[in-house]
Amino acid sequence: MRSVYNAFRLTKVHLGVAIIALAGITACSSSSSTTALAPTASQASAAHVRAQTANCPSSVLYVISSYNAEVKVYDRMHLHADACGSIAGFNTPEGLFADQSGNLWVADAVAKQIYKFAPGSSTPSVTLSDPNGEPQGVTVDEKSGNVYVSDYQNADATTVVEVYAGGSTTPTGALHDPAGRNGGYVAVDNKGNVYATFMTQSNTAQVDRWTGGSGDPENLGLKLISDGGIVTTRTGDLAICDPYGYRCGIYARGSKNISHIFGHMGRGGHHRGGIGPDKQPWLVPVGLAIDRAEKRAYVTSESLTFWRFPGPENRPNHRPSIEIKVPGLAGDGIAVFPASRPGAPY
Repeated sequence: MRSVYNAFRLTKVHLGVAIIALAGITACSSSSSTTALAPTASQASAAHVRAQTANCPSSVLYVISSYNAEVKVYDRMHLHADACGSIAGFNTPEGLFADQSGNLWVADAVAKQIYKFAPGSSTPSVTLSDPNGEPQGVTVDEKSGNVYVSDYQNADATTVVEVYAGGSTTPTGALHDPAGRNGGYVAVDNKGNVYATFMTQSNTAQVDRWTGGSGDPENLGLKLISDGGIVTTRTGDLAICDPYGYRCGIYARGSKNISHIFGHMGRGGHHRGGIGPDKQPWLVPVGLAIDRAEKRAYVTSESLTFWRFPGPENRPNHRPSIEIKVPGLAGDGIAVFPASRPGAPY
């Protein structure tokens, strides 16, 4: 499912699919975690956000803890139930991105801010403001220095992505689609093209590309039900999670159909049939991150899961290699460092 924040956004429910109730689902506690009450939107600022990551190695996973409104940090090479650190003090963290230098970017929806943490820093080095919308996803084109922020809702409904160019801490432009309603997630390739998943005004999912990060959008015509995480790959394929398609997979370069399925949380069946809540395929996979070698994919679907990447060509990859119950329930945002580099154009 989407994060706790999104669970109450009725427009996020696609094709009549109901949000799964959280009653009775509990998460294990972590002795290394830091719990903090989230400030109100007016209070959330760089002064309140603090990181405790001194015990973490250089190779890590960042995962949002929805109920705790914080970011959990895990040792990527030794995944287990306990986090090695945390970053607390957010209002409603939604999107995460780790750049090639190891900086962590955190999009806080209700606070309307995006924070940048330098490696090893306990406080944000940069804070961007998003006065027009609710930031959902964030990515950085490190060649141009542009920051791209996808908005779940924007004052201009056609705005899918806000653009922060030239080191600006406020939007300098926007990427529009006349059919846009709710922005999802955003990625860039190695030529500076921008890709975004979003929901249209007709409640259909769409993926657009803006050549060079500007101008008119190109609807890629990909067949998917809902808007999830997106990553470009070195081969020019797009890795995308389709939350209410209950799967993640590859859209091979030039293809409109998903293949090499992974992130599918079970073998099927109906949710009233007694399958455990962590194995139901309708626990929608949303967040997606891929490691530098493009051999491992990490997906959030209430829990944190690790998958072979890409998935098998001819059959779904039904079970994750590792599943971790994130304290406070895993939210939508996830990032890995070292992360995959911006891929070739689709």
